[in-house]
Amino acid sequence: MFPLMYDRNKIISVVDYYLRNGSLRKTAKEFNIHYNTLWKWVRKYKDGNIYGYRRPWNRKEWWIERRVIILKENYPFISLRSAREILKGEGINISIKGIWGIWKRAGLAGFKNNISSSRFTEYVSFDKRDEFLIEKAKEFIKNGRIKEGIKILNSVNFCNEGEIIKKIPDKYLSKKRVFEKYVYSIFEIPMKKYYKKMRELRKYFYKKKFYYSMMRALLQEMISLEWLSEFNKIIEISSEYLKYFEKVNDKNLKFHFLISRGIAFASLGEIKKVKEILRKCKRMSYNNSEFSLNISTLYSFIYDNKRAIKSIYKISKRDEVFYLYLSFFLLNSGKHKESMKILRGLKFDKERENLKKLAFSLYFLTNGEIDKSRKYLIEALRGFKRADFKNYLFTAYLILSKIYYFLGRLEKGRRILRNIITFLKKYKLKKELSIVSILFSGKFEENFKDYPLIKMLIYLNKAKDKINYYYRAFEISERYGIAGYFHRFVLFYPDVIKNLIKYGKKTYLPKSLLKSPLFDKERTVYYIKFLNGFSVYRNNIKVKKVLTKKERAFLIHLATRAGSPGRSINVEEICENFWNNKEKKENLYHLLFKIKAKLRMPEHSIEIERRNNFLINNKVYFITDYSEFEETLARANAFLRGDEWEFARKEFLKISKFLKVKPLEKIYDRWSEDLRNEIIFKYNEEIKKFKIECMRKKDFKTFYKLRIFKNI
Repeated sequence: MFPLMYDRNKIISVVDYYLRNGSLRKTAKEFNIHYNTLWKWVRKYKDGNIYGYRRPWNRKEWWIERRVIILKENYPFISLRSAREILKGEGINISIKGIWGIWKRAGLAGFKNNISSSRFTEYVSFDKRDEFLIEKAKEFIKNGRIKEGIKILNSVNFCNEGEIIKKIPDKYLSKKRVFEKYVYSIFEIPMKKYYKKMRELRKYFYKKKFYYSMMRALLQEMISLEWLSEFNKIIEISSEYLKYFEKVNDKNLKFHFLISRGIAFASLGEIKKVKEILRKCKRMSYNNSEFSLNISTLYSFIYDNKRAIKSIYKISKRDEVFYLYLSFFLLNSGKHKESMKILRGLKFDKERENLKKLAFSLYFLTNGEIDKSRKYLIEALRGFKRADFKNYLFTAYLILSKIYYFLGRLEKGRRILRNIITFLKKYKLKKELSIVSILFSGKFEENFKDYPLIKMLIYLNKAKDKINYYYRAFEISERYGIAGYFHRFVLFYPDVIKNLIKYGKKTYLPKSLLKSPLFDKERTVYYIKFLNGFSVYRNNIKVKKVLTKKERAFLIHLATRAGSPGRSINVEEICENFWNNKEKKENLYHLLFKIKAKLRMPEHSIEIERRNNFLINNKVYFITDYSEFEETLARANAFLRGDEWEFARKEFLKISKFLKVKPLEKIYDRWSEDLRNEIIFKYNEEIKKFKIECMRKKDFKTFYKLRIFKNI
């Protein structure tokens, strides 16, 4: 303990002065104390004794620990025996066990088993001394002694309390604390900012010859470049430092370095290099089954879904993340029911809940339940965060395009795909561009010709002229476990399927897809516009018959609440809404008869089931411009959250064109009035938010283009 004549705060300020100036005797003279006293204070400060921590008898002095840590930083791949020999040459006698203990406490060895993470903060062991000091730091910060608390935080080897260091500005933290702070904050800040900080730290550590920390910073830099789709940069910087990772004993660090390179190669069309990396990663996974999740993900990048499923089953720790990935792989392999059984019983955090919704959207699309598919897709788009939206945006656009193809609105489906091309080009997403290019023109980048999905699409294109190529495409989908992709992408080739049906040949498609309006002539699609005037289109042809206000209101009600086959509405609810009387069923029969006659609906397409008292949609698909309004709004917000101002701006300007007048004017049933108020309120709220963004961006031209409705 310290003598009572010396105040602890004074001791800390003296030691701090010494650490900043580096001269023991000058500091002692400056504060009028004996230099031996100062030396004792410095030793106790470094050991943590100044805060009440008792250093174990067998733990080395702080300067020896510091030298052992720096040795590992300078030579990340050094062995324990070599380290002991070097230290012995410097006059430091320490055992192999002692060296290993210091490295473990500093987070440079003795990592936790069966953990797969690219962030070292999740798999390093923690030192009791550091734990004690961090608790002291929290106590000091809470009591207003902030500077003292920050000094303690900077003195520890590793800080596992991310929430503390996140609140402290960078300038007050040591470089290692800054590094840890940003690793804990990876998805809470813009990815460009994260990339710049990691690049800065990587260069700093390299300059100081802290090569171990440099490798960790480099891996985080590579991961940020993945999110930014800068795949060429990943290959460039990783190749420069490849020699460091080849020898390092940190398996997590080495493994995720290889996975990041593999993802970059997969995105650039270098499938041979991806397979070479996969072989190395599989060898590393023998001692850590948790690596199998990343291996299966890398297989999915090259569309080898069969091997992805085989790899993921090797994982011993089967948590929610495991089942989420497994359900996606099963969905893409065409095992839709198995996938849904897994997903329905799982609960996720908000981030992964969006992926679950995307999976539901894919499932309901293949199952022919278009309303549900669109609903889950819009919810997923609304929930995408800045970090993940770019990776899933292309999938969302593909699903939306397939929904319109399913309904036979081919031109609308093509337009949606064209709208995403500019975005894909901006981020140089070559693989995704090749997919879109094949769908439009049959052309693609030669690098991707060996990818199973690309092969499948090439054969589907050729099947337009020779039907046998269709079966080759199906064979590819079976061989690589991508039957789910096959079922969904076939929607882009309606003529091929129609020819197969015409000649009575097998399509190997689910019945739900064959019942779509795209292939089944008995299925009718009605497109109803009511946001900006009223009009009805039957199978893309405008209906010339004039509908009364009540007929319009009922048709909108039906289209919104029971828009696809299998959906139903309670008859009493309809009668109560339109005639203020639950018993007015005869009125409903007459109204339905008139509408069916005017719109030429098939006889049993919509019926009233007397036993259960429900109006049931049997065969008709309805689309409304309100659903298109919601889709556009969801895309606009996704772009806005992703800091894609120009793309968000274009989508918001489209929204303003949907509502030039108040919808459902002069229609006074209760449900229609509620819908009108809901639409206008939603429109006004979103436009107000966007106008605020316009002011921040100083985009006054767009600001004045957007109008807000008054007197709802």
